[in-house]
Amino acid sequence: FYHRVLAVSEPNHSRNSSVYNMAEAYDLAFSYRDIPHEVDFLLSIYNDVATYWPEERSPALLELASGPARHAMAFAKRGWHAVALDISPTMCQYGKIVSEQQNCNVSYVCDDMINFDTSEKFDLSIMMIDSVCHILNKKDIENHFRSVANSLGPNGIYIMEIAYNENGDNATKSEWNISNDDSYIDVSWKDIFRIQDDCFLTEFNLIGRIREVDLKFSERFLRRSWARRDLEDVIKNSSFFDIINVFHDLSKKEIMKSDAWRNIFVLRKI
Repeated sequence: FYHRVLAVSEPNHSRNSSVYNMAEAYDLAFSYRDIPHEVDFLLSIYNDVATYWPEERSPALLELASGPARHAMAFAKRGWHAVALDISPTMCQYGKIVSEQQNCNVSYVCDDMINFDTSEKFDLSIMMIDSVCHILNKKDIENHFRSVANSLGPNGIYIMEIAYNENGDNATKSEWNISNDDSYIDVSWKDIFRIQDDCFLTEFNLIGRIREVDLKFSERFLRRSWARRDLEDVIKNSSFFDIINVFHDLSKKEIMKSDAWRNIFVLRKI
């Protein structure tokens, strides 16, 4: 699930970036996230705003751009029917292995988060860690909202975690390091230059060791830092969702703190 040495200097225009094919390294890089706490928050929000509760089945979750789907695994452990969707076959394969090791019943679908169809309807959909940055234009974000709405049941809820952006600047964590018993990794990413409006050429670097394999990875990719006002305009004009609330932390406080780095949109299907 990783490469011995991989260096990429040309920008990757595909949402199937090669970093997402390094599933084990990616999983370690983002393991600083407190998944149980985040799922507590997501469930609390869902419990507050849901208007429909299934009586004869478990509630159903769809995690989009899921990576290994750590959030979906946590939902599954709490009795939810959980499905994870990601464009990378390697990431889906890795997620299946990890979920089986943790005795989590998570189903994986390899598909694009912009245009997808599901064979079932979900009560809650989530997309975390600013994955929306890979959707670069208005047409694609509209198609994304259409696909999500079609996958949800009546009055279904969609929660999106988006990097905070009012000035076109990236406010997310950009450098960190993390380790476990036999692996370590240094992570950094930075915007190289602004291409237009809120679109950037961004460089992502991983350096470390995954068990016995040295890792040195660099890639440049295009991303959009969605301003809240622009995303709100798309949501309102597309008529797929109502905006229920916007939070700025994994708590129910709506006051913007000085160190806030995200907007968490809570949407209900119309």
